[in-house]
Amino acid sequence: MEPIHRLTTESGRVLEVNGEHRLYAATYLTTKEARWRSSNGPKIDVLGWTPVAQLAVKSDTGAWMIAVPSRVAPAAMPSDLSVNEAFVLGALVGDGSISSSKATVALTTPAGEFVDAFITAVEAIGDRVTQYETGTRVATWGVRARPENRIGSGRGARNSCRTRVLLRRVGLMGAKSATKFIPDEVFGSSNEALAAFFGGLFAADGHMQIGKPSGPRSRGASQVTLVTVSERLARDVQEALLRFGVNARLRYRKNLRGGLPSMEGKIYSSWEIAVSTASDVLAFAEVIRVPGKQGQLDLLAERARKALIAKPHGGNVKQWRTRHLNADLRWEKIKSVEMVGTDQTIGNAG
Repeated sequence: MEPIHRLTTESGRVLEVNGEHRLYAATYLTTKEARWRSSNGPKIDVLGWTPVAQLAVKSDTGAWMIAVPSRVAPAAMPSDLSVNEAFVLGALVGDGSISSSKATVALTTPAGEFVDAFITAVEAIGDRVTQYETGTRVATWGVRARPENRIGSGRGARNSCRTRVLLRRVGLMGAKSATKFIPDEVFGSSNEALAAFFGGLFAADGHMQIGKPSGPRSRGASQVTLVTVSERLARDVQEALLRFGVNARLRYRKNLRGGLPSMEGKIYSSWEIAVSTASDVLAFAEVIRVPGKQGQLDLLAERARKALIAKPHGGNVKQWRTRHLNADLRWEKIKSVEMVGTDQTIGNAG
């Protein structure tokens, strides 16, 4: 048994390993004068492969950084998940009712371009979508088997629903808001299918935040965000976006819940994924289409292009992020390294 360290980077990435595990590390000068004494950014001293236990100790030469992937390659042999299946899964992970106790798989969202795209994808799979009343102001869209595909009634009829079979196949059937995740079959799918999954997910639960213009420059944050109560889903999204070279930040939010009297004073915990730098917003917009929010995404992409023209070395992405590194790697500052218990590792097993 040996101590386990949890290392967290500035973007919210987490790694739990033993103290002897080595990461490619460097230090950077932390004083403002030293950091920005030239247009080249902070002075970086590369130390190479360094034990995590050493990264937990304050450096005499500056603050710690480690090299992390900025892009990951697709699977050598992609799964056969179709684009339509991926879009439906993304939509249901974002705002769907997929509890195994429910008679019908359903999506709750107002009518519009997103619902039209969802209906088209569901019909391509072989099911049908019907709207039904739930007593709320937001429409609910139930997914059912086509009449010609139904076998019997009750459980037999539910098992005839191809969308339901798909959810069961990938392990999502029965997942609640706090337990949703990206299935392995989606992680291992083609770039086109993964982009479709993100299209459905961000159409259902994403937000295109556009800063208000003020004078010759835009003011306020302009970013693509997704908020979820599932930590696993948030971390999955951050990891999967690397397929397209999109580096997102993950932030834990803990707020007091308001609104209904029964919620007053209760703690509401959530996780926010944010795509905010000009190059990352543009990389996102180049491959992912978000029905119902595409106009806002196009506006964000246009602002990102202007930022890259004004600052051709990456807009608000600092050049030093990739200095001394191979392609598809970037430096990230270490936010914290803490002990989280002990465990038996490969290094000392037996």
